[in-house]
Amino acid sequence: MRAPKQQALSQLSALRRTGRPGTRLHIVKAMASNIFYISSSIRYSYGMHASYEIKNAVKTRRKEVGLSQRALAELSGLSRATVVQLEQGTLKDLSMTRVAAVLETLGLNLTVSPAHERPGLMATIVSSALDQAARMASVSYKGVLDSTVLKSALTSGILPVEFTAHMSALLDEVPVSLLAKVVEQVHRECGLSRQALWSNMRHMALELKTTRSFWHAQA
Repeated sequence: MRAPKQQALSQLSALRRTGRPGTRLHIVKAMASNIFYISSSIRYSYGMHASYEIKNAVKTRRKEVGLSQRALAELSGLSRATVVQLEQGTLKDLSMTRVAAVLETLGLNLTVSPAHERPGLMATIVSSALDQAARMASVSYKGVLDSTVLKSALTSGILPVEFTAHMSALLDEVPVSLLAKVVEQVHRECGLSRQALWSNMRHMALELKTTRSFWHAQA
């Protein structure tokens, strides 16, 4: 299948060869039509596509963690109207500041891939999200929260009595972006829905009376 630009040139060439009256008008119309088509494709690739991906990611994660649009807006320091427009893909001023505020609240990242991947980069990432989160939650304590204990707590929603302090640290201090990776890993390994895992974390956070506003926002 030929590219739009090649199709446009081919059509223009064919029109010029006919030599019929009105050909010039047809040529102008063909040029305008194909230029608009090419322009639209570029806008979709670099504008609409990014907006589509962002709105889907935000809406999906917001529902998974159990936040209303108003709660997300309050946590992000934005208006509810902005969040609604962002999820609908109708936000005219899609500024990095606004997008970053929402993504950070939900533990999402806006990633720009390097022009050239560094050889062996992925090989350096050896620890799982569960391992990382368990280690971070254990920094201030003698006992170490094992990743299997953490997984059991997340899937059951029941706090491990001997590790309540660790769980409190996990839910209060570990970045939401890492918690999101933990949810994804446990979902993949155990088959429990993401919504259920976020709900279990919220339940434990409220039981432990954590201070992170993310858990206290209304659904």
